[in-house]
Amino acid sequence: MPRSTEHRLMHIDSIRAIAALLVVMIHCSSAVAPVRPAVLRPADAVDWLIQNLDFGRIGVVLFFVISGFVIPSSLRDGGRRGEFWVRRVLRLYPAYWVSIAVAVGVHLWLAGSPWSVRVVLANATMLQGLFHVGDVDGVYWTLKLELAFYAACWVLHRLGLLRRAWVLEGLATSLLLVFLFYLDYWSGPFGFARQWIGHGPSAAHAVGSIAHHPIPGLLNMNWGNFCAYFAAMFTGAALRRWHDDELGAPGAAGLFAVLSIWLALLPLLWAIRERQLPDPGLISMFLSMPIAVALFIALAFVVKIRARLLALVGMASYSLYLLHPMVLDVVLTLARDAHWHAPAHSTPLLILVCLAPSLPLAGLLFWTVERPAIAAGRRWSKSRPAGEPSPG
Repeated sequence: MPRSTEHRLMHIDSIRAIAALLVVMIHCSSAVAPVRPAVLRPADAVDWLIQNLDFGRIGVVLFFVISGFVIPSSLRDGGRRGEFWVRRVLRLYPAYWVSIAVAVGVHLWLAGSPWSVRVVLANATMLQGLFHVGDVDGVYWTLKLELAFYAACWVLHRLGLLRRAWVLEGLATSLLLVFLFYLDYWSGPFGFARQWIGHGPSAAHAVGSIAHHPIPGLLNMNWGNFCAYFAAMFTGAALRRWHDDELGAPGAAGLFAVLSIWLALLPLLWAIRERQLPDPGLISMFLSMPIAVALFIALAFVVKIRARLLALVGMASYSLYLLHPMVLDVVLTLARDAHWHAPAHSTPLLILVCLAPSLPLAGLLFWTVERPAIAAGRRWSKSRPAGEPSPG
């Protein structure tokens, strides 16, 4: 990639790095949660922020908006047959398979029992949810959404609709509305929706429990929440059209309407519901997601961070996302065996102790597996158009 293009895209890699670090922070904070005092002290302000604003959800939504910003632009007319899918598969699967091997080894070491062959093989497809098989590692749940978004973009591209702003903005709006109504079992803002879809008031307090939802999650997937994530992706795609000056007045008006739902309506509905029936879980949905969208807009269009070190972390952010949970498990086990209890009682310390090995391991996986696979995909396909962002 030419140096000028690389410099222009560094801020996107920096956003990836921030997203990955936010996910690491929530997992470290959650590991400390069992020993956290019921009443947080001033020294626990970091934990309060991480948990109440749900840094993990902010990070995940950031990743999804970035995917929307990047992926549709990688689809083009006149490319080799299957080019898009070859590059996507080589981008996602090789590093993912390595992480599965690491997860299997860590599980065998820590739990003393192996994963079944069926579980491992199902996970290798990245579609284990379709087979009613659990994830070998908890962070894998986002990857099936990435694949679904790729498929949606490919279909829209084949239909000639991917570059139509009204399609992207209409999908984002529709998905957000589904999210608002379907999420009622989180004690959401539309209490009357319970009567429409037929479940009792007890379900309103079964926060996040699919078992209590009147419309069972398809294949154990929470499609209510997923609609918001897909909306984030299509919002990112619309923002890319704006970035490339391809919207026009009607498209700009549509994007403004989508962003108004994210940045004004969702927080307003949270405030209304908070007055009626406080529910800490709603902060994670109705505030954290808008914060992620606002953060992306700020970092992609206003304050473009091009710090080289942060961009390097962003380049390896996928590997960091895949590997850090296993590193965290190993760090906590080794610290416990060494009778070093400080990391399990301090979120800032645990974050540092987790990142110390996670970052170099992620860099190793990126340079030895991810980068060669990405390069192979580029060699197979035609030369990349100028200005195409680095693969998402």
